[in-house]
Amino acid sequence: MSSSADSQLLHDQLPDFLVDLSLVTSHVSPGLREAVVSAMRQRDITALNDLLDHSATLQPEVALRAVWLPIVMGLDSWNAAGGPLPEGRCLARSLRAQARSAQLSLPSLPVSCWLIPSTEHDTTAAHLAVLALSLRGVGARVWTWPMPPPGSAFLVGDADSPVATVGRIPTLSDDPGWPQMPTLAA
Repeated sequence: MSSSADSQLLHDQLPDFLVDLSLVTSHVSPGLREAVVSAMRQRDITALNDLLDHSATLQPEVALRAVWLPIVMGLDSWNAAGGPLPEGRCLARSLRAQARSAQLSLPSLPVSCWLIPSTEHDTTAAHLAVLALSLRGVGARVWTWPMPPPGSAFLVGDADSPVATVGRIPTLSDDPGWPQMPTLAA
């Protein structure tokens, strides 16, 4: 099968994360969000990097909804479909750095919960969840150590974890009873 045919097959299997993101449409920059979704569907890493660079000039809540969340959901979708984006890990690291930088621009809050990424790929989603919670006035931090955190913890992602948690923030699955990433950022 040709590279183009492989890409089309993966595209057909790619979950339509636009449905999941309907709650987070930004009235400030809907065209920007659509550009991210288009670049993700076309697997255009150059366009995604350019959009990520542009998002550094936006307010954290706008960047989260219009750019960062669609990118992380798209990366998760491509990984789940079996065709991770080339340079996707580098893109995720850049996104994490921007989310941490945005977090520093917000008032410091006492930590009331810890977010544990279920896999290495869910680390970026965990940082975005911390930012989303901070924008709602809830202090949270990412926990990546193998021992239990010093307080209540939520698992971010769809895989299981050996560390006991009080809840889950799924990225792609529809785990009943817990808020999904798009709802958290709404």
